[in-house]
Amino acid sequence: MNLKALKCTLTSSLAQIILIDREGTLLGSCHSVADLRKIEGLSAYAHFPLLIGMQQAFEELKTPSEKAQLPMVEFSLGERKGFFDFEFSIHPENPDQIIWLIKDRTDVYTLLQQIQQERNLLLIEKEDLKNGRQFDR
Repeated sequence: MNLKALKCTLTSSLAQIILIDREGTLLGSCHSVADLRKIEGLSAYAHFPLLIGMQQAFEELKTPSEKAQLPMVEFSLGERKGFFDFEFSIHPENPDQIIWLIKDRTDVYTLLQQIQQERNLLLIEKEDLKNGRQFDR
């Protein structure tokens, strides 16, 4: 197995491509994060209301090199729940289609969330000590 094939095998469950048309119809998916075959041909807007708010951003995309990005979105994709980075771009071969790249960042963002919560708790405890208060947290 060459390195490119090995990389694809090892990272396939961390990213998914969904193809939608400008009207919002889900045209296809690689199904590597979640199997979306049941909703192919249906409205992506109906199944993922978050995309309704992206419609204007889709209209503003003019070239395949332009991207609309939504980082750190807590989201359910099929049966999979987690934190994802979303990137939208125009299909390089068909400007009437939008490529939705989903990157599963659940492990990273969950760890970051825990670190931030611990930091916030330490800051509260520091403030309590500074003001002479003692609370069990």
